[in-house]
Amino acid sequence: MLVFDHVGIPTAGTRVPAGGTGPAKTADAWNHRLGGDGADAGLTFACRFLPLPLERPLADEQDA
Repeated sequence: MLVFDHVGIPTAGTRVPAGGTGPAKTADAWNHRLGGDGADAGLTFACRFLPLPLERPLADEQDA
């Protein structure tokens, strides 16, 4: 399962993105920085894959 954490905002917890990845192989973990000029511009997300079943629940019960 693809998950991410807000870098510098640990209280946000681990979350599931609203989207996914294509079928191509990806790295096991990477940082993604948002561009643009909106309110979220400049936020950095630490993305990684977790095996299922999860060991800990995700933020805001996203794993329910």
